Amino acid sequence: LILFVGLAIDFAKLYLAAHQLQNAADAAALAGARMVRDPCEFQLEARKQAQYIGSQNRADGNSVELNLNTDNNLNGDIIVGRFYYDERGFVPLQNLPAGIGPDALKAVAKRTASEHGAIPLIFGPIATVDTVNVSRMAIAQAIGGWGAGIIALDCYASPGLSIGGAATDLTLIGG
Repeated sequence: LILFVGLAIDFAKLYLAAHQLQNAADAAALAGARMVRDPCEFQLEARKQAQYIGSQNRADGNSVELNLNTDNNLNGDIIVGRFYYDERGFVPLQNLPAGIGPDALKAVAKRTASEHGAIPLIFGPIATVDTVNVSRMAIAQAIGGWGAGIIALDCYASPGLSIGGAATDLTLIGG
């Protein structure tokens, strides 16, 4: 009877931790996807935003840590790529055809023995199970246009765009 009660308590603890990890993955993916199509800083800034928002969440009492994964490793915590809605498929950046840019970010929030520490059980050690690995994943896609405005092809080269402090200060440099 004690083992069944302990099993129920541990299951509830794991269910809660999994739900918290899913919330963190959802929030991180949404935060990163918001910036992933920005042609000037889509890689690093989208990853940093996803990492920051993920860290603002907790799972089993600990902050959810996401590695930046700047190499875009398929097993990483933050992966930039493109989501194809019709096929329900995510393609990492390095596997995209030439000329196709990213529009999505995949976030994987995990608590495993090898990364960020597995979830410890309360009554599991009675049955020789001390910890359990839990991970949850979310993909967010940035869709739609940027809206009306000026298109700058390269924000670091000439021609560039300079917007001053006054409402009428708008200068096109080198163009």
